[in-house]
Amino acid sequence: MTVRNSLIQALLSKYEGDMAEAKANIEVYLENPAGIGDHPDVVSAIDMQVANYATANEKWDVVSDKFGEVYDDFMEGEEI
Repeated sequence: MTVRNSLIQALLSKYEGDMAEAKANIEVYLENPAGIGDHPDVVSAIDMQVANYATANEKWDVVSDKFGEVYDDFMEGEEI
C-alpha cells in the first residue's frame, strides 16, 4: 500500500465516520428532542448536524471522484 493510497483511504473512512456521526445525532434529536438539555433550539441543532453531514458527504464525493481507482479498490475491500 502506498502512502498516497493510505491517505486517500483514511480520508474516505473519516468522511464516512463523520456522516455516520451526524446521522446518529440527527436520529437522537428526532426521536428524543426533549432529552437534549443543552440544545433548547432543536431545529438549529438538527440543522447543524445536517450541515455536518453535507460537508462530509461533499468531501467524500470530491475525493472519490478525483481518485476513483482508489475508491473502487476501497469499496471492494482490497488493501490498496
